[in-house]
Parts: sequence; structure tokens; C-alpha cells
Amino acid sequence: MNILDKVHKARELTERQIYFKDLDAQRYGKRAKAPPVHRALQQHQTSPTARYSVLGNIGGSSTETSLPQFAPAKMIEQGVDEILHLKISHSLLDYEEPSTIVLATGDAALAEYSDGFMAMVERALRKGWSVELVSWSKNISKTYLKSDWVNAWDGRFKIIYLDDFAEELLCA
Repeated sequence: MNILDKVHKARELTERQIYFKDLDAQRYGKRAKAPPVHRALQQHQTSPTARYSVLGNIGGSSTETSLPQFAPAKMIEQGVDEILHLKISHSLLDYEEPSTIVLATGDAALAEYSDGFMAMVERALRKGWSVELVSWSKNISKTYLKSDWVNAWDGRFKIIYLDDFAEELLCA
């Protein structure tokens, strides 16, 4: 088995995915299908309160601990982003003199097993590296576009939009 082989699994939903799933449920009512709950957790879901809290609000506490929610199981890649994060980390550790990282992604979300590309970009910038982010304008996370964040790096963070090269890319 190769580390890059697809695996059959149900991914845990992120807080953002849960937020939008709940928003869809409010908008569309019962038509919005809730993702399945992991079998190990089903036994704990005896009441609506227990669905969102491990303790079910015992003793009147308002602190809730959310149980994980999962997307339907399917064949997925696993660890691809994390391998790239590891390679970026190696560059940051192995080279004493900062250079430039060119990263082709618009993704700023957390990865399944690491902090995600945004965290890697910020680590590089904090260590004095320059980062050129290459992405399509419609696929770039708004997190990379926040002016306060961009301006904090004294011009060492640059976005290169692939849209500007679309004709050349599509004609090749």
C-alpha cells in the first residue's frame, strides 16, 4: 500500500462545515440531511441534549462539548496536504538564509492532520521568508486577502492570480 492511495473513510466535519450544515438545516428544514454520527458515539445520543453535549448538561452547567460529526464515508485521499506541509517545514528548518516559497493553492483551511497551508505561510513569513501564493481569484480564501494581515509582512507576501495567465494556460 502506498501512502498516497485513497482510503475509504468518513471525515470528521470541521466547525465551518458544521456551521453551514446547520445553516442549511435552518433554511431548508428536514430536506437538509444531517451527516451520520460515528457508530461509537451513537450509544451516547439518547436525547437531543446528549447529541451536542457529552454530559447532557448535568448539574445545570451551560458548558457544552460537541460530539464529532462525520461526512458520509467515501474513497478519499489522505495526507496529501500534510506531505506538502512537511516539505515546507523541512525547507524552513534546513535553510538558514530565508528565501522564497512559491505555493500554488488558495486553501487556507485546516488540514485533517495539520494546521493547513495558511499556518505554513505564516510560519515562513515569521521566519523572514517571502511567500508567493499562486491561485485563481475565485478559489482563494478570503483569509489571504485581509489587508491587515497582508500589510503585516512588509511586502514579503504576494498573490499571483492565475486569471492573468488563463489564455496562455488554456492555449498550451
